[in-house]
Amino acid sequence: MDQQFNGQAVRNTILQDDQRRVNARKGGGWFGLIFGLSYALVVWGPHAYFMYNHAATIFWAELLLGLIACTFFWIIMFNISGFFRPTIYAMLLGALAGFATPWVIWYSKLAVEQLAGLGPEVNIGEALRTRLFFIGFWGLGVGTLGGLIERILLPRAWDLTSTSGRYSMNSVAVFLVCLPLTVVFGSVTSDYLHAGLEEGLLATYEGILDVQSGQSKRPLSTWRYGGKDVEVLSSKQWPKGEFRISLVDYDAETMEIFFFDVVYADGETVRCKAYGSALQVCGNLMETLQQQMDILIQKGLSQQLDSLSCDNCDPYIKPSTIISLYALSPFFETKYLLSKVDQRGGAIRMMAQFPSGFQLTCTFRSEEPIVVEECFGNKQ
Repeated sequence: MDQQFNGQAVRNTILQDDQRRVNARKGGGWFGLIFGLSYALVVWGPHAYFMYNHAATIFWAELLLGLIACTFFWIIMFNISGFFRPTIYAMLLGALAGFATPWVIWYSKLAVEQLAGLGPEVNIGEALRTRLFFIGFWGLGVGTLGGLIERILLPRAWDLTSTSGRYSMNSVAVFLVCLPLTVVFGSVTSDYLHAGLEEGLLATYEGILDVQSGQSKRPLSTWRYGGKDVEVLSSKQWPKGEFRISLVDYDAETMEIFFFDVVYADGETVRCKAYGSALQVCGNLMETLQQQMDILIQKGLSQQLDSLSCDNCDPYIKPSTIISLYALSPFFETKYLLSKVDQRGGAIRMMAQFPSGFQLTCTFRSEEPIVVEECFGNKQ
């Protein structure tokens, strides 16, 4: 009899432990959803609103992937914590999630930009690395406290579940207690990752408005920042009309220097450099790219494309691009018409149309140096 009783007690204990893990994993998932989603909204919501109000191009795919990656990361981490009874495991997993979160954010951002060919080259310099680690150290404390709060709230949330054991709106609402943590952590993250960009964008936006209103007499010459090997042939009046601003590149070593393209409705593009909250220099980018296309074609006609190979030149022409130009050069002619095809973020495609119907298209991106990423041709 005692043996049967002990066996039943063991089975009940196992069942109770299994049920506890199921409840803890469900509750951890809900807690992670609220924690990760609210944090991500604090990081990107105000930033997206700022960008929208200052005529900046917003990469919605980047924001969406960031929201999804961040939310699911926290859901998974707190769901895993449900496998362990001791609270210390929830705290440790929360600390790990908090430290890793800024890296998840940054690499999800880079993944979208690189796949879409929108952003600058991947470059994690000293300043950016330091900021990510600093945010991560904040995350260690926030995540540890989040794990503790989750374990404190789990019994209360379970008490409010439905009779069938499902989490109700009331039980999920218990986890909203974590919101002050996510607001603080999200604000710190946004400040360290977005403040410099927003300062530079604001300086560029206000500088362009000052030019259009006549308050600034800033001259517009050919864009030559970075010692580009092109001749200044002319300078133009500032374009007018509506415009959008795109991030082209930034100095990852300082996170204080940003390059923006101001793209007007007619396709004219002005490139500007902002240092901190000051707009330093702007120039007509189209002249620079047109002159560079001239150089590529003339070197192709004279079969001197090897002379363009240079590791420290600006623009920098990739070796694969030079090989492509050699293959395309027999189709080049002395007369051609240059035009801008399109621009997505900091990536610009320029086209040379020849009388024979052959079209040479080259993609330029980044700044300091501008990189000639690829050239290809087709016959109309």
